[in-house]
Amino acid sequence: MNMASTGTRELAKQRGRGGQPRNDNAQKHGLYTRDKDSLKLRARAVRRLVAKAYELCPWLTATDRPTVQAWAEIVKLKSVCFMALERSNPYRLVDGDLVGRRLLQDYGRLAGLELAYAKELGLTPQSRVSLGIDLAKGLDLAAEAARLRANGGSDD
Repeated sequence: MNMASTGTRELAKQRGRGGQPRNDNAQKHGLYTRDKDSLKLRARAVRRLVAKAYELCPWLTATDRPTVQAWAEIVKLKSVCFMALERSNPYRLVDGDLVGRRLLQDYGRLAGLELAYAKELGLTPQSRVSLGIDLAKGLDLAAEAARLRANGGSDD
C-alpha cells in the first residue's frame, strides 16, 4: 500500500462534509454521539427509567407512555451533559471574559424541558395537586370515573 494513499485516507476520516475538519469535541462528552454501543446503553438506561417511573407513579397510564419516554430521554441526556460539565470547566476564557460553553446552554435547555415534561406527568408536588392526585391513597381513575357517573357528573 502506498504511504501517500494511507495519509490521504486518514485526512479524509478527519474531515466532514465539504472537506471541512470534523468537530471531535462531541466525542469527548458523548451528548451528540452516533456510536451504536453508546446509543444502546443510553436506550437501555431510558427503558429502565421509564419502568421505574411507572413503578413509582401509579397515576401514569399507558397513554402517558410517549410522554414518559420523552421525559426519560431528556433526563438521560441531561445526566450525560452534567457529567461532561463536571469533567471540564463549563466556562472558557475569551478575550479576558468568562464565556459559558455551548454544553452549558444545552444543559440549561434540557433542564427546562425536563421540568416541563415533569409538570405534565404530575411528577412535581404542584402538578400533582392540580391533577388531583393524592399520594396517600393513590389515584384510581376507573373508580373516580364511576363515582362521577353515579353522582350525575357533579363533584359532591
